[in-house]
Amino acid sequence: MKSDSKKKDLSGSVFGRLSVISEHGKNKYGSVLWLCRCECGVETILQSSQFKETKSCGRCISNISARSYHLISGQRFGYLTVIKPRYRYRKKTMLICRCVCGKTIQALALNIINGGKTSCGCKVDKATLAEDARSRLTTHGKSRTVEYRAWKHMKERCTNPNCKEYKNYGGRGITVCKEWINSFECFYADMGDKPDKKLSLDRINNEKGYSKENCRWTDSLTQLSNRRPYSKRRINA
Repeated sequence: MKSDSKKKDLSGSVFGRLSVISEHGKNKYGSVLWLCRCECGVETILQSSQFKETKSCGRCISNISARSYHLISGQRFGYLTVIKPRYRYRKKTMLICRCVCGKTIQALALNIINGGKTSCGCKVDKATLAEDARSRLTTHGKSRTVEYRAWKHMKERCTNPNCKEYKNYGGRGITVCKEWINSFECFYADMGDKPDKKLSLDRINNEKGYSKENCRWTDSLTQLSNRRPYSKRRINA
């Protein structure tokens, strides 16, 4: 019997439509079991050796009718993105897909959805796959910019009671507009790049919240003159 210390932790791994959640004990033969969740939401338990052949819970596939394949257009299966369905002889559905390498192929719909086919068959190099993975995780590509930090700190001051500045912002009713609160893209579209690194985000009217109409990039002297009177800050404290 193999030592448990040498077993591979599959938590977080993806096999077709199945994502491994965690280890789930052992069967009566000592084989490690894994709790998995299918893309359809159904959870199932499998042992390591089954991942070679099993790529889905098996239930979701049987529930997909030929006429509903258009609903998965744009979805990604492995390295294939579904462009559109194409109906063929004897009602068998072929999906037209684009591989990460750029090639467009047609494949049997069930093979795509159950994870039996995950690429066009190309030998994509690791660098290309890594770059593709990074691009799919990237939303706006500005998470390290001063504009993103300004947006993040603005939200912290207004929504996080543990922030030391909260009492002077969220604690006294200062809010972030609905367009900005969950979207850096909207914030950036309205405010643009910071004109100078010495400038920071400022509210024109200190009694109102953060919004396109009430915000600007200003220097420290302008902000100092625009601060609330010290007496009001003492009272609110």
